[in-house]
This record gives sequence, structure tokens and C-alpha cells, in this order.
Amino acid sequence: MAINPYFGDFKNEQRLLDDLTVETIKAMGRDVYYIPREYVKLDRIFGEDILSQFKQAYLIEMYVMDVVKFQGQRDVATKFGIDITDKLDLQVSITRFKQEVYSKNSEILKPREGDLIYFPLSRHLFEINLVEDEIPFYQFGILTTYTLKCELFSYSNETIETGITEVDEVETKRKMYLSRITLGDSASPSTVFKVGDIVYQVAGVTNGNYADATYTAVVADFVNGATKYVYVSDENGTLQLGASTETILDKPKNIKYYVTAIDTTTVNVTKDPKILESGGDNKELDIDQNDNDLFDFSETDPFSEGKY
Repeated sequence: MAINPYFGDFKNEQRLLDDLTVETIKAMGRDVYYIPREYVKLDRIFGEDILSQFKQAYLIEMYVMDVVKFQGQRDVATKFGIDITDKLDLQVSITRFKQEVYSKNSEILKPREGDLIYFPLSRHLFEINLVEDEIPFYQFGILTTYTLKCELFSYSNETIETGITEVDEVETKRKMYLSRITLGDSASPSTVFKVGDIVYQVAGVTNGNYADATYTAVVADFVNGATKYVYVSDENGTLQLGASTETILDKPKNIKYYVTAIDTTTVNVTKDPKILESGGDNKELDIDQNDNDLFDFSETDPFSEGKY
């Protein structure tokens, strides 16, 4: 038996539903940025790309389906600090997505898992984990929205250069800037600097007390090639160039080189995201080692071998 022909899927009703969907999201939604992921060197076996980059951002309105709070387990205390597991569900009109994204980039027919959403209201980046395209389920015989299930983005050395300051600082805040010192002949038997060692300018130092040095820095990298370079950070003072007697010395290992040049350009290296803010989540516990007002580490165990 056929369905009632007076209650079928008519084009006019479909257009009306689509127009109402667009209007509702524009009225009740929020402006967000859709940021597509660009794969640089995709691993076909594991399906991942550690060199992913994000260089485009498309402003589009989406409806926030979570009206009370973010989903997920919220803030979870782990041995590595506070783990934030916020999740967010968004709905975007299929018609509007085609107008704002697909029309500008024909490779993006629909939202994709792995792409990012920047949510300005909370200033968070979310990664799309799942794109559901059948909710609501064929009203009047058509699909009008995509439902995006997103989770807070975990940065892992991707290049983010969208031109939007709030988005790009996710990467820029995880960088430190290094100076490259060009080294000449070695004035000591050893020739290898180690990461984390302190180097200082020999000039101005008396009796081997490097605290009097006019320049100190921390080794971040060492290139032991035909031309040797040492990359340094946390510089204090100005490295003096001039006569061949100007040398740089590694204090712990007594490694000494003549200095021939220092680059004015900087080299960026990625820092661990967990050291973005000084003190991190444990800032309140960052106390002087000699201050025992908060913790008493003295032995009080009656079964230990200590003397009381």
C-alpha cells in the first residue's frame, strides 16, 4: 500500500525546513572558526601525521548543543597535573557549510574528523572526533545539519598559522627563541657541549668564578660538524665578539671554544606544553626548600632505623 500522496516529501517544505534551520542557528548559535587540518607526511600504516599544519580558518555560525556545561569528565587530577577533558557538541547547517567552507576550498565537502573548531566564547580549541550527518533523521526527506562531536585539542607540535592571534598563540606560547653561536677552534681537548650545560664568556672572569661573567647562557643544542654551532637560551648579558682570545667556556666540563659569530636571527624549538605557565598547576606548592611550614619531611616513623 502506498503512502498518502498528500503528505509526501515536497521540495517547498524541504526548502522551508532548510531556511528555518539556517535562521535558527544564526539566531541562537555562536560564531566559531572551522580550521581544516593539512597533512604534510601522512603515515599510511598508523593513519597519523606528526607534521600536520593548520593554516586556514573559516568563520561560520554553529549551534551549541550543550546548554549547561561542557561534556566529558571535566578537570581530572593526574600524576602529571590537571588533565582537562572538556567535550563539546555543535550543529552546523549543511547549506551554510557549503557556502562558507566548500565554496572556498573544494576539497572540504563536509566537516572532517581531525579538523579543529575554535570556540571564542571560552577561547578553546576543540578537535572534531566524529561527524554525524543523520541527526535529525531525514526530516521531510532531507538532511539539514551536521552534528560535530568535539574534544579539547591536545597540541603535539603541529604548525598553527591561521592569522588569528588567539588561535596561533597555541603554538607561539610553546616556543622559546635560541641564539646560534658560531664556534671556531677548540681551546680544550673535549669538543662536545651537552644540552642543559651552562656556558659563559671567559672575558671578565677572574679566578675561575663564572658568576663574574658578563655573559651566560644554557645549551639547547650543539652541532658538531665541519662548522660547529652551539644553540643557547636563557641568555644573560651580551656576548662580546672581537679578538681571537674571546672564548666561550662550558663550566661543568671545561670545554673552551673561540667565538667567531653570533646570529641575530632566532631559531624556534617546541617546548613541552606543560611548562607554558611558570609554576603550572602546582604554583601554590612552589615554596623555598628551607621553608617547612607547609610540609614536614623529618622522620617520624617509629619502625625506621633513624635515631630520635
